[in-house]
Amino acid sequence: MAFVAEEVDVDERSVRLEADVANIRRDVGDMKADIREVRGKVEVANESLFELRAEMAELKGELKTDIAHARADTTIAIEKLRGELRAAIEKLRGECEQRARS
Repeated sequence: MAFVAEEVDVDERSVRLEADVANIRRDVGDMKADIREVRGKVEVANESLFELRAEMAELKGELKTDIAHARADTTIAIEKLRGELRAAIEKLRGECEQRARS
């Protein structure tokens, strides 16, 4: 009788192990599918990052050009204003000298 009980116990264990193996295989299959999905999402995210970096580089170049133009325009405006102020100063000097002579 002990032998039969042991045989049943081994058979039950074997059935449980086979069921556990089947569950593990199913879980591994699910994990593989999840990994493929994550890889796809990572690939899409990487492509988006690449596009964003390209856009940033393009915008950076545009801004550098705009800054260069702004500097040139500012320099021209400053020189123009400097000239106007020097002319105004000379005019006032002339007026002051005229008044001093009168």
